[in-house]
Amino acid sequence: VIDNANIEAAVDTDVFEVIVTTADNPAQQVADIEDLLTQEPDAMVVFPLESAPVTPICDQMYSEGMPLVVLTRGITSQSYDVFIHGDDKAVGIQAAHYIGQELGGKGNVVEMLCAPSAIQVARTDGFHETLEVYYPDIEIIAQGQGNFAREPALAEMENILQAHDQIDAVYSQDDEQSLGIVAAIQAAGREGEMIVTGVGGNKSVLEQMISGNDSISASFSYSPLQGGSAVKIAKLLVLGEGFSELYVTGITREIILSAEPITSENAEGYYNKDSKY
Repeated sequence: VIDNANIEAAVDTDVFEVIVTTADNPAQQVADIEDLLTQEPDAMVVFPLESAPVTPICDQMYSEGMPLVVLTRGITSQSYDVFIHGDDKAVGIQAAHYIGQELGGKGNVVEMLCAPSAIQVARTDGFHETLEVYYPDIEIIAQGQGNFAREPALAEMENILQAHDQIDAVYSQDDEQSLGIVAAIQAAGREGEMIVTGVGGNKSVLEQMISGNDSISASFSYSPLQGGSAVKIAKLLVLGEGFSELYVTGITREIILSAEPITSENAEGYYNKDSKY
């Protein structure tokens, strides 16, 4: 997402100066936004590490009339001009159906959450609601917090594996987490016991699927191109323009990108050898 934002930032440099910053934690992200505001920008794009910490400063910018695009993880208020993100609830719904059908409607499932954010809420709600309606005999026996990263997910999964003798599936809310989960499963010698699903279409995950490695059975697409799209939208907001390809004027307030199932059968169609993710 950030790489793609940088690509769009390098376009139209005779008209726009785009500054891209990254942070390692929510507090640093808020501090970075405060620093950027001292430069009096014409628009802002915010890609929250977590939803709640950046919401107050987004509320402030929005109330002051600054064009604001929120990207991917959302905030806890409606203080934005445009929110662009993947269809996170559909991710949870599709993962529940995939796991439910693979398990024949019965089994023990572990859920590895991502980070406190609108993404986590939607991916969790979609999964739980679908299991409740369509697969009531599937039980979520444990939850972990993977925080969008391999190492935390690996550590959480190690503890879960020690606590549970039978696990039939793991629903991971992010592909990086899935890679850590698989490492823990392999280290415990429990390959073949459970299926693992992820989210994001991570390059390493796709390579495994293409090679015939089924340690991660399915993922769901979550386009990294939305980073560039968010920067492009911010430029349009500054210019007071909309999408030239459409008859309607302006830009819709919420843009939801589809989440498509990815398995070994179609992974090649999503694979990009030049991708950094």
